[in-house]
Amino acid sequence: MTDAQPTATKGGDAPTVTKYNQTEMKVVCDEALQQYLTGARGYKQYHTHTDVKLLLGYGACLLAAFDFAYTWKKPFEETKYSTLLCVVAFFVLSGLSTLYAYLVQKDTVFVGYKVVDGQGIVLSAASQVKRGDQQYYVTFAVRPLSQPISSSQTAPVSFADSFGKVFYESGQLEPSALAALLEPVLDSVESKKYD
Repeated sequence: MTDAQPTATKGGDAPTVTKYNQTEMKVVCDEALQQYLTGARGYKQYHTHTDVKLLLGYGACLLAAFDFAYTWKKPFEETKYSTLLCVVAFFVLSGLSTLYAYLVQKDTVFVGYKVVDGQGIVLSAASQVKRGDQQYYVTFAVRPLSQPISSSQTAPVSFADSFGKVFYESGQLEPSALAALLEPVLDSVESKKYD
């Protein structure tokens, strides 16, 4: 974008990032994408990925808390085997959380549903950046709400554009610019018919 002054956004100032940091720009765009989909586009967000990772993380923390409390009350010789089991279980749960993030969630930043033309659809959005490339890549996949999660009756639709079109020189995001770039892509994805 240009050096023009950023416009005021609803709910306060838009986030400002270091314009040379792709990861920061991606995170801010991901958050703006989620807000756009749940706000202007009317999707209800599923939080399944977050819930699974929280469940595994809390389970690991509860094991650590149990082991701490147990070893506080009992001498080491009585607790060494339970401590070993808790440590192993902690690492297993932490490993499962990591595997879930890499193998199941992958680059998915949004999963939500809404009714379009009388039919419920589920939209998932995955985003990524490539090292040294100032492009924001987003892939949308849609399936009917009645279909299982593993199925997708349409080919994913990919979109890529420059971060420079949605950030000012100061590093501030312009959410309306991001929405303007995403709107035609989402309109085409939502207009497809599903059997």
